[in-house]
Amino acid sequence: VQTRQAIDDLRNHTIICGYGMFGQTVAKQLQARGEDIVIIEQNEDVLKRVDEETLALEGDARREDVLQDAGIQRARAVIAGIDDSNVNIQIGIVTSQLGPDARLVVRVGEEMYESLAKRAGADAVVIPEVVSGTDVVDRL
Repeated sequence: VQTRQAIDDLRNHTIICGYGMFGQTVAKQLQARGEDIVIIEQNEDVLKRVDEETLALEGDARREDVLQDAGIQRARAVIAGIDDSNVNIQIGIVTSQLGPDARLVVRVGEEMYESLAKRAGADAVVIPEVVSGTDVVDRL
């Protein structure tokens, strides 16, 4: 009940779908900037790793009711960061319908999914292996 009330009070927050290594990294960086976040995670064991100060919901981020519970209509951004390109694209489709003003970032595993993610409404498409590979080269 407290979590629901706290989420209902949020405006311009970022919803992070998936709390694996990618989602955790994004969450830490946003929190370090002082931004409000809401985590959506389906795996109960992974959800236990979320610290108590961070707002988190258990559920499937492809479901309209779960995204609505996370405050999608008031969110600044949604990050579909699960380790499954197809699921992230599905999250993108639902997000585009429910929160058309939210910036949508979709994580995909391969470049072949990039155009599909954009058709689903992604404002930005992230391929972690490409980003990290570029980062490595930039450090040389």
